[in-house]
Amino acid sequence: MRLLSSLVLFAFLTLAASAQAATVAIPGSPMTVYVNDVGNVTGRLAGDSQNVFFPPSENDSPNAGFTLGFPDAVGTIAAGSNFGPIGSSFTAFSQGGLTGAGTGASPYQVMTVYKASDAAEVTQTVTYVNGQTRFAVSYSVRNPTSGPVRFRAGLYADLYLAGSDVGSGILLPGPPRFVAGLNVDGRFGGFEEAAASPWSRFEEDDFSTVSSNLANLAGPGLDNTVNPTVVDNGAAVQWDEPGLPAGATATFRTAYVTAAARPPTPPTPPIDNSIDAQLARLPAPKLGTAVNVAPVSGEVFVKLPAGSAAHAAQSKGRGFVSLRQAKQIPVGSQLDTTRGKVRLVSAANASGKRQQGDFDGAFFKTIQSRSGKGLTELRLTKGKFSGCRVRARRSNQAGAARRRYKRRTVRRLTGSANGRFRTRGRYASATVRGTNWTVTDRCDGTLTRVKSGVVVVRDVRRRKNFVVKAGKSRLVRAPG
Repeated sequence: MRLLSSLVLFAFLTLAASAQAATVAIPGSPMTVYVNDVGNVTGRLAGDSQNVFFPPSENDSPNAGFTLGFPDAVGTIAAGSNFGPIGSSFTAFSQGGLTGAGTGASPYQVMTVYKASDAAEVTQTVTYVNGQTRFAVSYSVRNPTSGPVRFRAGLYADLYLAGSDVGSGILLPGPPRFVAGLNVDGRFGGFEEAAASPWSRFEEDDFSTVSSNLANLAGPGLDNTVNPTVVDNGAAVQWDEPGLPAGATATFRTAYVTAAARPPTPPTPPIDNSIDAQLARLPAPKLGTAVNVAPVSGEVFVKLPAGSAAHAAQSKGRGFVSLRQAKQIPVGSQLDTTRGKVRLVSAANASGKRQQGDFDGAFFKTIQSRSGKGLTELRLTKGKFSGCRVRARRSNQAGAARRRYKRRTVRRLTGSANGRFRTRGRYASATVRGTNWTVTDRCDGTLTRVKSGVVVVRDVRRRKNFVVKAGKSRLVRAPG
């Protein structure tokens, strides 16, 4: 029994030591750097109570670091897969201890090796020299497969500067180029380009916009802009590898930089940040795959479809997140416009033609088929119908009350659109072209009112169509 107890204690201590070894701290001055065994990093300046990158206080689970995206299927991974902070976690392989003395001649170093399934092996080296507010990182990506591999490498950080989660974007054109977030008290942080490893693209914006663009392997990725308005800060850079040969290695280098003083910012021309200008800077919507949205007024919230690459990068453990500026979202996303209005731009065909509309008043899900000739459906969601069951009463007063109750509005969506759009309620759908209309789900049915244009109302249960012109309405009654 004593031997067994000793073995159990030894196993427990071994596991505890392994868990602690998952993150290595570089105890530098004035900056402490933390590196975990799948390559994520964070840092904290002396005197600060919170980290530079999200999460602000969890040193053992940093959320900034290297990303790899594979547009094509490779080995056991599917096409469109992302790894790192914007996708699936890398697989830890090995992590060395801290070496060096923190001097220029002998910098602190931590070497970490991790894998993207069987498609790539990454050797990461973090280097820090005392007296600096930056640390350098190199990423050597080896192709262990038998053929060339195409991938997008990147760096992503959800910034958390001096205890603030929000700020505006800055870009120093260099060389070296520097893309970062800047908060209101002058603290800034971001990525500095290495001369031997120029970026393909960069971006600073709301963290969910940046991560979604980097994760969207069907598009170009980051959009080479910084957002001058105050947002929930995120920054990223990317390198596009068109085809790394079998057995070959590609190395990417950069530096993470933060400081407590405003950097010298060159004068920049004013940026048109109107709704239409924001939407124009996004990648084109893709038929049946992605639509572009932007808040027009009030508060609009978005929830990306579960299982999508963008969903993994969307938020810090939340469902619906605030839509603060234009962004591209996957078809199947849900929008909450109960407190605001959203502008939605979708593909009208496969050749790049666009169509758009403004919508407000309800929760709805975006639906579009790749073969549907551009028809974009907004399907109303949520709403409580359980209160619509009313027992029959004999008195006239009870009957009048019952009629009023049956006409109670459960949910209502108002739209003004040009193009092929359809709103679908519980009992009816309304298909439009260049129309201003409202679809209301009531206890007694689905009511469509047309302010301008013409709407084709379809009774989805009886499979009948009705043409409704401007100034008219049509109620498709609930069964019973």
